Amino acid sequence: MAKTVILVDDNKDMSFLFCEYLAAEKNLSFELVGIAYDGMDAIDMIVSKQPDIVLLDIRMPKASGVKVMEKIRSMPIDKKPLFIVMTGVSPNNELVQKALEMGAVSCINKPFSIKKVISMLNNITA
Repeated sequence: MAKTVILVDDNKDMSFLFCEYLAAEKNLSFELVGIAYDGMDAIDMIVSKQPDIVLLDIRMPKASGVKVMEKIRSMPIDKKPLFIVMTGVSPNNELVQKALEMGAVSCINKPFSIKKVISMLNNITA
């Protein structure tokens, strides 16, 4: 069964390009099951869809990626996702470091290669 992934990013153009690229790809070991554009929608979507992996922007409106991780970690849901954080700021940024300390499995710097992200998602064992 394919891993399920939610993309969380307030950059709608990037999200659209990611979806377009996925639609053209063959042999994916994951399925994109949702896109959220802010932290609060992300929390609701994670709770309702219970994905295997969340591709999570660190800096977003309504709740940062770290706040999303904190909220999900504190909730009594059966399945906690793996988090891969994305950032346009330095990997040494305080929010990025906090996300990694909280268990994010990786940090991807923007701009990034969509092919690289797909390869990473294909190779994660969730």
